[in-house]
Amino acid sequence: MAKTWKDKFDFAGDVNLFNRASNLAVGAKIEAELIQQFGVEGGLRHYNGMGVGCDSCDAGYTSKILNLAGRR
Repeated sequence: MAKTWKDKFDFAGDVNLFNRASNLAVGAKIEAELIQQFGVEGGLRHYNGMGVGCDSCDAGYTSKILNLAGRR
């Protein structure tokens, strides 16, 4: 989703998404902003671009992630 976040992060210079540490750091920042804006479940859906506006359209992704995190 680098195209979506190109205005916030310098993917051509400072951020190398092929570097695991950089990729995780950027992903965590993006997810944190989305959770703050949309809540936990909405943030998870928006992060992957799935089920936005439709709670059941994410193929169970949100529930799976919350189960793995021990939040359900």
